Amino acid sequence: MPPGLKFVDVSHDAHPYDLLATAFMVRGYYPHFPPGTLHVISVNMFGDEPQHVLASYGDQWFMAPDNGIIPMLLEPNSCQAYRFRVPIPVPASLLRDLYLPAIARLEENAFRPDDYFIPYNNPQARTWEKPQKVDENVRVSILYNDEAGNAHTNIDRRFFSTEMENRDWRIHLGAGTWMYSISGRGGAEPGNVYLGWNEAGMLYVGMVNGDAVRFLGLRAGRHLLMEIK
Repeated sequence: MPPGLKFVDVSHDAHPYDLLATAFMVRGYYPHFPPGTLHVISVNMFGDEPQHVLASYGDQWFMAPDNGIIPMLLEPNSCQAYRFRVPIPVPASLLRDLYLPAIARLEENAFRPDDYFIPYNNPQARTWEKPQKVDENVRVSILYNDEAGNAHTNIDRRFFSTEMENRDWRIHLGAGTWMYSISGRGGAEPGNVYLGWNEAGMLYVGMVNGDAVRFLGLRAGRHLLMEIK
């Protein structure tokens, strides 16, 4: 490998095969890395005929199995995807026999799509459920529960800036609990429930010194009602 190459082991917290949790984690941390960083995402690596994808997005690179994680993580129309041209040895260590040689080429500025990768216009697509407007209400989905007991939803900052500007709203969390504002954790008392923005720009429900998921039953897959006035 090229001298001076730095590896950063970011997380092993995602459960096996949990693409949604992995997408949340990567969306939260990758903007904090310097330009030219290559992010290797090794969730759900194996399949009957595994294909693997390299994608460039802005000034960063992402390498992952073609299992739907890239479209969940990046805006499909804003990234360039490639697939590996070279055959995958069987049996193989994917990191040793496939990923590390590709990383070496990128670090040596030897990357050429026509010899190690070829353009790939149709990565396997998966996505999370979008907020659904019904009359003057919004159906909100809980997408992910983290280890701290926070419940992350499918509402993002863009939705608020385009759909909620200058409008009053409230969201029903269950157990007679309604929230009317996004205040974040700061200033909340222990045991209080609050709404905040996670590092990926998604709305989440938290509880100071507590577990909002257990307290309110906010398991992934549950739907909440947001009323707009």
